[in-house]
Amino acid sequence: MSKFATILLKIIIVLSLIGIVVFVGIAIFNNQNIAYEAYNYIASTHNSKDFKTLQTNITNNVKTVYGGDKDVYADYINSAIIELNEGIGYFLDYLVFEDDITKGEQDKLISLYDGYLKGFSSTEESYKTYMQAYENARKQIEENYEEADYAKANVKAKGVSLVRTYVSCFDYGNDFFKYLVKIVNKYNLNGSGLFSYKGQSYMIKVGIVENTLEFVYDNMSKKANDLSYVENINTNELIANYYNYVSNAEKYGDDDCVVNTNFRQFINNLNCLNIYDWAGNYTAYTNTLSDDLKQKSESAKTFFNNNFI
Repeated sequence: MSKFATILLKIIIVLSLIGIVVFVGIAIFNNQNIAYEAYNYIASTHNSKDFKTLQTNITNNVKTVYGGDKDVYADYINSAIIELNEGIGYFLDYLVFEDDITKGEQDKLISLYDGYLKGFSSTEESYKTYMQAYENARKQIEENYEEADYAKANVKAKGVSLVRTYVSCFDYGNDFFKYLVKIVNKYNLNGSGLFSYKGQSYMIKVGIVENTLEFVYDNMSKKANDLSYVENINTNELIANYYNYVSNAEKYGDDDCVVNTNFRQFINNLNCLNIYDWAGNYTAYTNTLSDDLKQKSESAKTFFNNNFI
């Protein structure tokens, strides 16, 4: 081989090695930025959405009927959305420290979150429509009370539609939340399912709420058809449990597991179970478990009942 050919071969080899290094470097760099891109998009969008204004408006302005009391069903889903958003914020922060998430997983996170945002936007529009109906009823009553029955009935109909839309919004947010938790468990917790109490608390709330949505929706159907309408929402045991747990959840914190054996056992038991099913469908879920897991489920339930509800 001539000297020129040898030099040319060496140059080609060096350039090839440089190309490989550059290609690998770019691939690693792009992969390391995938999780951050998902985090940055979702976090910035989440912070820019005016959840609180809608929540305040619904609490203050949505009534069971025209001139009636606060709509407890709208208020319940409102509370559920507040807790859901806090849970999203809590688990979303884990993505900052993760660089192994795939492009497909990132895309699914973003797609599910976009679905939640669309559900929220639909709820905003439904609220505006409700308020327009309410204002129209007010004007009708002021002008001619005897002809205001239709306007008042329309307020009720728009209120029903608003709650149904808000229920759908929670459903979308719940789908995103559960997938986010799945990603956190896969990468940040190495698939161990060993969540802290703080994380468990949001999963408990979600598990309870998702098993009450059918009850809420059914009552909206009854209300729309002028059938019996359950004014006292606490007739539903799960909803009563939800409110009690929200009020008492912060009686314990992650630090308490160090000094409180019973609380630590409660956390350990939950991490052996499907927390969503345990919280929202306890009896049916527990009946499917092996004897060992059934004992853990029953022990966790006893602690939960004695300390939170």
